[in-house]
Amino acid sequence: MYSISILPLLLGSGLAFGQVVPAPEPVVIGVLDPAGASLTAGAEAAVRDANADGGVRGHAVVLRPIAAADPWKDGAAAVARFLASEPRVLALLAPADGAASHVVVQAATRLRVPILTASPERSLTQAKDPWVFRVVPDDEAQAEALLRWVFPEPKGRSAELVVPDGREGRERLRSLREACRALGVREASSGEDADAVLLWLDPETALDWFAKKAANPPGLVLASTRLDDPAFLRRAPPAAAGAATPLLRAPRGSPAADWEEASGYDMAAAVLAAARSEGLAPAAVRRGLARGGPWEGRSGSLAFDERGNRRGTPAVGVLEPGPAAAFVRKTP
Repeated sequence: MYSISILPLLLGSGLAFGQVVPAPEPVVIGVLDPAGASLTAGAEAAVRDANADGGVRGHAVVLRPIAAADPWKDGAAAVARFLASEPRVLALLAPADGAASHVVVQAATRLRVPILTASPERSLTQAKDPWVFRVVPDDEAQAEALLRWVFPEPKGRSAELVVPDGREGRERLRSLREACRALGVREASSGEDADAVLLWLDPETALDWFAKKAANPPGLVLASTRLDDPAFLRRAPPAAAGAATPLLRAPRGSPAADWEEASGYDMAAAVLAAARSEGLAPAAVRRGLARGGPWEGRSGSLAFDERGNRRGTPAVGVLEPGPAAAFVRKTP
């Protein structure tokens, strides 16, 4: 009879005498969120859920902020420093702010890391950069969805286009004009009695706009999803009743505070689903995002087309004012 001692094998493997094998290094998702609020909160919730289920391929997941005091000025350098110091990055999450998202895209695509953005600015995916994915419909798609919802035959209708000043306003105006042109909707001049108003403002400027219209209610208002925001809903005036917006909060799971929180959750969840299916390298995550889905999340069903845009037509919500003002879903 032969006997074999396993002690040398145990010593060589580090398992002898109760020695603990170290856990694998965590994998990282980076997030640039200047506001530091809704989008980050949503992504944190997705990471908590993933870790409660054992992480990804045996690795815990960590969400780490990218520190940039002024993303437009020093965001690119901050992203480069972050990627140099974090060897296990799966992807980066970029905010709803268009300027900050552009900075992340410019810095990260050169280093071949997937970027998911919550900005509706159309130019972010126009270049067909295979590393960029948008989790919200762009401004043109939102405007088209609203015009088709309210007008079964939009051709020949008119719309007043209301956008902010500056670079973001110019971006939004181009997208709204493209949507109107595609559907045969005429751009009305300011003050004209148009069939609809396409209101593409941020919450604070939208509140100011409605305040100026209090004596002369604006009629049919179709607004960007930016207005599905507590900052607007808490103070929504009576003149805003009936305004419609694309609704990016699904009626399932834990409710999100706003569309940015819902998007933040789904951004991180999509990255982790892609990593589970394809692997932990950034190129594998990119491949999983491009090929995978749809994933059912807090903003609805999420999948990406060949340009990295979100597929599908968003639901529409109509504002019901009052102490608990909310956009109430009117389409599936």
